This record gives sequence, structure tokens and C-alpha cells, in this order.
Amino acid sequence: MPLNIGWGEIATRLALTVAAGILIGVNRSEHGHAAGLRSTLLVCLAASLSMLQVNLLLPTAGKTSSSSAVMDLMRLPLGILSGMGFIGAGAIVRKDGLVHGLTTAATLWFVTGLGLCLGGRRAGARSSRAGSGCPGARTTQTGRRSMETRPSRHAERGRGYKRTDRGGTYLPVGGSRICD
Repeated sequence: MPLNIGWGEIATRLALTVAAGILIGVNRSEHGHAAGLRSTLLVCLAASLSMLQVNLLLPTAGKTSSSSAVMDLMRLPLGILSGMGFIGAGAIVRKDGLVHGLTTAATLWFVTGLGLCLGGRRAGARSSRAGSGCPGARTTQTGRRSMETRPSRHAERGRGYKRTDRGGTYLPVGGSRICD
């Protein structure tokens, strides 16, 4: 990876980041979930911009002869990833045996990682796998819907599951159901 990146490279990375954020955000917005287009786009873009900033600061990394402090550039993206983990943990709520916001938290954390990868040119710019995480995320979100309403083999046999009156879904007896 070159130490000096130009405006064309920055524009390409940001364009891929915006495309990835929009692709995942539109899917969430279509289904009426909490973190929709704006949230995923902003999180992905902020993570990408932080990695771009790290890449621009790489030539100045290390310790100069007149300084006693060493610049650790990876603290910025790692702090952002950890911070998004805490924000995601705040989005998860358990109420009346139901867990809400788990997929929202996972989506925000995934989009943060994707933005860091795209900003650091690990999954974009000149790679043939540009934005390769986006189709996987979209498939996971869409495929999950068909699995939620299908009873498991344990529910069909009546082993520790009871049928609810909400669209034929099954809950573990005494357990929790994961919802968005």
C-alpha cells in the first residue's frame, strides 16, 4: 500500500463506502428496522473517514527525535470499533422474554467494520472483491425472514417449544425470542 494517497484514491474509497452503506441501509429501511439508510450510511462513512485519516497520517507515524511520545495510529479505528460495540450493546433490550435490537446492533457493528475495511483499502479500490461484504449482509438479512416463521424440528415434535399466536412462530418454553 503506498504511503501517499491521492484525491482519486480517496474519492474511490468514499464512493465504495457510500455504496456499501446505502445497499445495507436500504435493506433495513425496506423492512422498517431501527437502523435504516441514514444510520448505516453515516456509521460506514465515519469509519471509512477515520481509516482514511490514519492512512494520511502514516508518513508521520512513529517517534521523531524531538518528541518523547510515540504516535500509535491504530488507536483511532480500534476505538471507533469498540465504541460502536458499546452503542450496539445499548441498542439491545430484553423485555417480557423478548430480545429486541440484536440484529440492529450486529448490523451497526458490521457496517463499522466494513467502513474501516473500505477506508483502509482492504476490500475496495483496486480489489476484485470490492464491497464483498454487502451482498452477504443483504442475503443474511433477507434469508433470516424465511427462517423466523418456519417451525424447527423440535417445535414440530413438541419438545420444549410452544406455538404462539403471532403468525405461527414458536418460542422456547421459559426462554426468549430474538426480535428486531
